[in-house]
Amino acid sequence: MLFKFPWLIISSCIVLFAISGCATQDVKGKTEKPIDKQKLEVTIDPLRSYEECFTLFETQHLDYSFETPKPVNFNIHYHAEGGIFYPVSQNNISVLKGTFSTQEEKHYSKEQEYFCMMWENPHDEHVNLTCTYKVQSK
Repeated sequence: MLFKFPWLIISSCIVLFAISGCATQDVKGKTEKPIDKQKLEVTIDPLRSYEECFTLFETQHLDYSFETPKPVNFNIHYHAEGGIFYPVSQNNISVLKGTFSTQEEKHYSKEQEYFCMMWENPHDEHVNLTCTYKVQSK
């Protein structure tokens, strides 16, 4: 008798997860709270990449720096109508420090506030990455 209507239990769970997931995403997407300073220490597998994504509103900027023992390819990119855009792109570097702001981006819109930093390891061996970054209000 307990499992007479399993589809009802399963569909109720799916609805609850969907509702709670949407509410969480909506709240996260609307905050302009700066991200505290983050420190990454990761190992990038051979011939692979590592990506760190964040929300950046037009009233904020990203300060970042990183270093690796071997040169990597680095970019900051975002997806917008019309494709993927790379406002920052540097190849074959092991150290970089910079600031990124959305003010110069012609494809940026208020709906587009999700950006990613990506490091590509072109080597046949692991590469250690150390990065610090912080999203701040202008």
